Amino acid sequence: MATDPNIVYLLLWHLNQYNWFELPGMGRFTATKHSAYIHHLEQKIYPGSLELQFESGSTSNTELMLKQMVQETGYTLDTLEEHLAALCQFIQDSLKNSQSFYFEPFGRLYNLNGNWVFNQSEQNIHLDFYKLAPLPLKPIQFKNTEKHIPIETKIAIQKPQKSFEFRSLLIALGLLWIIFLCLYFCPSKKVNTDIGNGLLEDSANRSRPLSFQDSLNQDTLSQDSLVAIANPAVSNADSLKNEIAVDESNVHSLNDSIQNKPCVIIVGSFLKLANANRLAAKLQSNNYEVYRGNYERFNRVGVQFNCFKKDLKQVLVDLKKQYHPDAWVLKY
Repeated sequence: MATDPNIVYLLLWHLNQYNWFELPGMGRFTATKHSAYIHHLEQKIYPGSLELQFESGSTSNTELMLKQMVQETGYTLDTLEEHLAALCQFIQDSLKNSQSFYFEPFGRLYNLNGNWVFNQSEQNIHLDFYKLAPLPLKPIQFKNTEKHIPIETKIAIQKPQKSFEFRSLLIALGLLWIIFLCLYFCPSKKVNTDIGNGLLEDSANRSRPLSFQDSLNQDTLSQDSLVAIANPAVSNADSLKNEIAVDESNVHSLNDSIQNKPCVIIVGSFLKLANANRLAAKLQSNNYEVYRGNYERFNRVGVQFNCFKKDLKQVLVDLKKQYHPDAWVLKY
């Protein structure tokens, strides 16, 4: 059996096994496990991961942690205490020469005025998926096979008309021709009088104005005004030119790049304007500053926040407690 334990690996094991570990005199690390999930918008599979929280100065269960390591590895308690103390002393000595210390693989430690501050690294510290990056996901494509259905065409066969139908047609045309000739060569005064009266009546009717019904009646106008109130105008901030999907891998780098800039986090995107209005009302009731915008045919709803005062990761943590935790887009 080895007599020189790797104390950093044992701390990583304890974190994955019990979701916490402590550094004496410095603080306590607590882990929150996240299961693997599929991000459809980015077309990636994200493996399971651990999210670390650090509490400075709280180290009341260090002895329990070392006993659990002794039961698992067989090392003596004195040996583990010696290596843990040497690790803490090494970290404190390193911070005397620099402003920060990278505690691999967990993250970076800072000592600000006697208080310890911690920023987690971007690499995956879950032992089952250690340092595993997101995997690309190709969409499933279905090939539609076209089926050619034969179309039957029926040709209508015209039956020969009977001879008496042609005879009746010729007789009718002959009678009409005779009537026309009689009227043309033998006009009557009564007919002329009636025609003249008809022309006078037509001319009199032409002088009267035509009446019409306006399609924009009062009922329609009132309905249109109600629709305008129910569907308010959607604002779109033209000054926000950049946007990017936010996840665990890029939240720290984005937090530095958005300093001194106006920021918006998109929390919903809807085809129906009524659904967007409903989410905007919910955000407003929760005292958030609401952002509205359009993306292609979608109505976007977001939250505006002050990058001078709030951290991007903290804003995401607050929003994920009440809204969907997967699809987040940052505009700045």
